[in-house]
Amino acid sequence: MDKEEKLQQAEIVKEKGTVFFKAGKPDKAAKQYNKIVNYLESEEKYEENDKIKRDQLLIAAYLNLAICDLKLSKNNAAISNCEKVLLLEPHNEKAHFRHAMALFKLNEFKLAHEKFLKVLEINKENREAKRHANLCTAQLQQYARKQKQIYGNMFEKFAKADEKHGKNVDSKIPVHEPTIDDVIEVLPSKNGDNGHTTPITLAHTAEAMEKDVFSSALEDAEKKGLLEDLGQEANTVT
Repeated sequence: MDKEEKLQQAEIVKEKGTVFFKAGKPDKAAKQYNKIVNYLESEEKYEENDKIKRDQLLIAAYLNLAICDLKLSKNNAAISNCEKVLLLEPHNEKAHFRHAMALFKLNEFKLAHEKFLKVLEINKENREAKRHANLCTAQLQQYARKQKQIYGNMFEKFAKADEKHGKNVDSKIPVHEPTIDDVIEVLPSKNGDNGHTTPITLAHTAEAMEKDVFSSALEDAEKKGLLEDLGQEANTVT
């Protein structure tokens, strides 16, 4: 196909993709949007008007791929497609919002919060961005409380363990400040990948705690419908 035919075909498959998406088939829609990328991404020798049309078709394809990726839980792919939009159009509201939603679904609440604020810089009336920015803040606060609680309990266990071994310590203050790799003697061991038993360290515990807290936060959000209800803007193809 020549350049003009590629533009024409891109328009046709874009409409096909929209039909599939509205029918609740994001996987089939994504295949159509990917055809636009294949037609136009490497084709740069267009005159001014056709170049504008080419860029707009690519932006639409990347944005639509991103929402399909979100629907299919391909969150890293969604981020990649949003970043491609932002190379062509740095202040694209939908790209920033869908990037933020992908980060949110990956439990990257701090980064997601920053992205939602970026959306609000572009459009302060974006209610979904406000709602999700507040949700990110709530999850980060919950995480901080849980972290404080678990490390407080760890320090008490260190103190009790030291007392048990005959050390003269204040029960509320550990003899030494534990590092992230200190072994907690009072905690059980776990089986390693090689089948051998290894002690649980603060690093293991912190990692597990972080996953548990963020997984819990994500489950709460899903129960409240916050992930499926991405808002009218996020659920609309371009």
